[in-house]
Amino acid sequence: MHTQDQINSTCIAQLAREGFRAFFEYEADGTPVIRVPDLEVNEHSLDRMAVFAFIHSKLLGQRNKGLLVKTPITGEHRDIYCYHPDIASSKVLEASDLVVWSALSGGVFDWTELIDDDAAWADGWDMPDCEELEQRSAFLCSLLDYEVIDLPAYAPLTLQELREEALELKHRGVCWRGCTSPIRGERWYIALNDADQLIILNRDSGWHLPLREDHIDAMGRLVVDGHVALTRATPW
Repeated sequence: MHTQDQINSTCIAQLAREGFRAFFEYEADGTPVIRVPDLEVNEHSLDRMAVFAFIHSKLLGQRNKGLLVKTPITGEHRDIYCYHPDIASSKVLEASDLVVWSALSGGVFDWTELIDDDAAWADGWDMPDCEELEQRSAFLCSLLDYEVIDLPAYAPLTLQELREEALELKHRGVCWRGCTSPIRGERWYIALNDADQLIILNRDSGWHLPLREDHIDAMGRLVVDGHVALTRATPW
């Protein structure tokens, strides 16, 4: 079992290998806090975009790659950082295009479970099974124990796939698969009608539209009247 001191020493060594100047400052109660000026912003909080710039420097804009990090104490796979797959292929990818997939979602990477959130970020995200550790050192140790991996292919959607999914949901007693509406706060759904025809609908207004092959665009997205309603990365 690693102690906090061991984690701190490992973290300082990892930061040095990556070219970051790091040192300890002590809180009023004597708790050592790792300072990394190049990764910090106001009041010494970790700067999310500086951290993402570090990740970006490892992935180098490769859409089919992810940066896998591990939990410091157990060594279990934790998060995978990657670029959001729906960004136009003509765009040069940047650090701001990064998103995260968490192993807490279920264990197998899934393009529909990407997270773009900076909640509770000041010292990085909490690490599971590391409650007894100082959050910043646990997060940085996790981040710096990385591996660049191949991600599964990001395949285009097909109507046949959506129809099969709708049939499976129907057999499980689930009526709808959610997708996005052009109106903020509104939700559209994909379902089968009474004739088992694949439709998109607004459950509140009753509006519905039978889906055709030409609703799948050249990028493999479901598009209705110019609005991208569903991609493979759209959360459920």
